[in-house]
Amino acid sequence: MNNRGSALSTLLQYSMRLKQHWRPALLVFSLFFLLAGILALFQKSVYEAEGKIVLKRLTPTSTLTQVGQEVDRLDPLTNLGNPALTETEIIQSTPVLQAALRKLSWRDDSGDAVSVNDFQRSLSVSTVNAADIIKITFKDKSPSKAAAGVNQVIEAYMANKVRGNQDDIQRTRQFVEKQLPDAEADLKQAETALRQFKLANQLLDLGDKVTSTEGRINELQRQISDNRAQLANTQAQMASTAQKIGMSPDQAIAIASLSQSPEIQDTVKDIQTSETELVQARNRFTDNHPTVVQLQNNIANLKALLRQKSAKILGASSGAGTPDANLLIGALKQDLSSDLVRLDSTRQGIEKQISDLSTTLDAERAQSVRLPRLVQKQNDLERKVQAAQTSYNTLLQKLKETQIAENQTQGNAKVVAW
Repeated sequence: MNNRGSALSTLLQYSMRLKQHWRPALLVFSLFFLLAGILALFQKSVYEAEGKIVLKRLTPTSTLTQVGQEVDRLDPLTNLGNPALTETEIIQSTPVLQAALRKLSWRDDSGDAVSVNDFQRSLSVSTVNAADIIKITFKDKSPSKAAAGVNQVIEAYMANKVRGNQDDIQRTRQFVEKQLPDAEADLKQAETALRQFKLANQLLDLGDKVTSTEGRINELQRQISDNRAQLANTQAQMASTAQKIGMSPDQAIAIASLSQSPEIQDTVKDIQTSETELVQARNRFTDNHPTVVQLQNNIANLKALLRQKSAKILGASSGAGTPDANLLIGALKQDLSSDLVRLDSTRQGIEKQISDLSTTLDAERAQSVRLPRLVQKQNDLERKVQAAQTSYNTLLQKLKETQIAENQTQGNAKVVAW
């Protein structure tokens, strides 16, 4: 009750004072509203124009053609980076604002060109939350100038974006054009090295050559084995024939060779004639008779002559030595010399064939040893050709892409509101 009475008392006091001083209070309130009206009357309105830009990761052209994506792509440098914030700074950059002011040609109250700083104070650039959209606003007392300011900033930014992309693409194209001749020269050099390697080693298909070499080695080994078997058979036949006439195979071959000489055959006939005459003379005369002695001397001389002629024909290198005259005469009477000559000729032919096959086999084996190194060398050269071809093709493709991308007039930003 005491509190309520105190409050009522206070209100009554204020009411009494207001009744006493109502004229000064009315005057103060009237002056306040008057001044506010005057200020509102003389203060001009400020208009705000707004535009919005949506950012795209790639331009429409690069998305459709797959060309110039590396240049157009909007990617942050770090995981925490925001491309939209980067673009807001680019919009407010001096080159963009200067380009906009050149289009606007605005003057201040003094007649001077509006500075970038003054223009920037009326400009606001921000990002829209949770969207790749940038909002651009410009304030001015004139609604047309506010709209023109926003429009020119957007146009300057879009033009700067396209021009920047084209500059980057142009630098890339110039770099590719500079590298392309070197890449082409490297490719030709690698191809020439591979071609010369194949020609020098007579290689067409190295894989087939390895297989064919192995096949030839196996075939040569088989042929050598067959010829050795034939040689052993021929040598056995020669030994058997020589045994029939009671001499070694070397002696039999030597006699067979002598039997082919007309000179030897004539001497043997002379010996045979003298021996017949000696038999007849012994039937008529004693052993001491001059006729018998003369015939004996003639036979001895003829045999000595036969040995001389045999040694001359056989030569000093013959391992058989000079056959005994009586043995030679007895062998020549038999019809085995032609068989020995034939068998010996066969033997020599087989030995020659074995020698030739062995020489070829050695060459093929040497080739088979070289082939793995040749395969490795050829693979290295082919890899160099492939790498050079890939680099050259990549540069050609990049040149084509940059030439197309250089003509693009669209950036990776689109105006969604003016």
